[in-house]
Amino acid sequence: EKEEVTPDMQRKLDQKSEMYSLTTKASRSFVNAYKQLNPKHWAKELIEERGFEKESLLTFQVGFNCDKNKLTKWTIENGTLAVSKELGLSKTKESSSYDVFRNRIMFPIHNEKGTVVGFGGRQGNDPKLDKSYKYLNSKESLIYDKSGVLYGLFQAKHVINKLGSVILTEGYTDVIAMHQNGCENTV
Repeated sequence: EKEEVTPDMQRKLDQKSEMYSLTTKASRSFVNAYKQLNPKHWAKELIEERGFEKESLLTFQVGFNCDKNKLTKWTIENGTLAVSKELGLSKTKESSSYDVFRNRIMFPIHNEKGTVVGFGGRQGNDPKLDKSYKYLNSKESLIYDKSGVLYGLFQAKHVINKLGSVILTEGYTDVIAMHQNGCENTV
């Protein structure tokens, strides 16, 4: 017997759909922006220092968001600023809207189905930057429950099932490095 979808349930489904659409588009945009960076850009140099290969960057969809508020401007033009704010990608202060993740390497966080539900963003190593904000993470939303999603689980789930074990690490770059070095059951 099929359960009837109430108007409230449908509204939540529609909201989630909009959120998934925006996180997917944002992730693609960040990946493209990273590819277009000058090889001497701090983000490319930092990734190179870590020894990450192109394949790893593609697998984890590592990207970059510049400091020009491109995402927020795009959401304003497309009528999705409210969704962007709910996801913690944009903020408005004194009637001016801006990207939360400015000038950061972007690590999309996927749910177990592979859909982007949030982001982690790392700033550069410039000594003028406030180190307490080295990493920013998406806030919780209708599609992102921080306690219910592990970074890298989507990429690792088949190997975890096959091996029957998992390696738990602390950060985004740790997960990528472990995968790249053959420990593909790392989250």
